[in-house]
Amino acid sequence: MFDNSYGWDDVSPRDVTSFAMSHGVIAQCIEMPELNQDAHDALIYTIFAGFKIVKTKKDCDVIVDDSGRFARKIDIDNGKNYIGMGQGALAFIKKTNLLPGFEYGHTSPYHEGLLRAEMAQDSLLTAGYDQHELLYIATGSWIEKAPKEAKISARVSAKKDFYVSGW
Repeated sequence: MFDNSYGWDDVSPRDVTSFAMSHGVIAQCIEMPELNQDAHDALIYTIFAGFKIVKTKKDCDVIVDDSGRFARKIDIDNGKNYIGMGQGALAFIKKTNLLPGFEYGHTSPYHEGLLRAEMAQDSLLTAGYDQHELLYIATGSWIEKAPKEAKISARVSAKKDFYVSGW
């Protein structure tokens, strides 16, 4: 996606604002709670998903969070949409009881793995995936129990060979 003729295929967090502007997005202030690959990726995904980046949380409609430190439960209770990614966000959801009945498991937030998964075939979220896929897990975490009303889009395969590589 970022490849160019001289082989540079990564983007530094300090370049995100310039990168966003070159794609028609105004990005005057982008807060990154951590300086790591997950935080960097969350910013890139935010830009590519077409979200308008705003200066303050009070001006936003959606909080995209990969650390669990950016959102407060009151923000969500007051109508902010929340997209959480990774172990920090899962911990935030559990700690605040944002989703009653939610449970998650984890190893280390630095663990990564490739796992066999079963993808729902009746969801727009997973429409581009085959029923049997390999999924990359970036923060050594997984959802163990979802609320009854949750729609499950992907599950780790129940087969004994679900683990492919990583950790």
